Amino acid sequence: MTDLKILKISTFQREEEKLSPLLDREKSEIEMVERVLAAVEEIERLHQSNQLDLYIAKAKFSHLKEQYPKEYKIYELPFIASTVVVPLLSMEMAKWTVLDEPRYYF
Repeated sequence: MTDLKILKISTFQREEEKLSPLLDREKSEIEMVERVLAAVEEIERLHQSNQLDLYIAKAKFSHLKEQYPKEYKIYELPFIASTVVVPLLSMEMAKWTVLDEPRYYF
């Protein structure tokens, strides 16, 4: 082998060693985002099929907040929560007979 080829191979090996941890981190982040997306899609599926109630929504969003706190903030999941929870809350409040059950929600 010529010295130039050996130098190129050595350079490529060093670059691979430097980029390998970065690639691993990127793969890990992609997997994390895919898990968050799957959880949000599950919430949306439940919402669209009218199987989501306030208790399930709270559990799902609490899980997201606990398991993925960084992504919860970065992807502004509280705003998604409000678009799902407000209609559910409105339906629950519409059913509430305040005079008959004043402490039902408190």
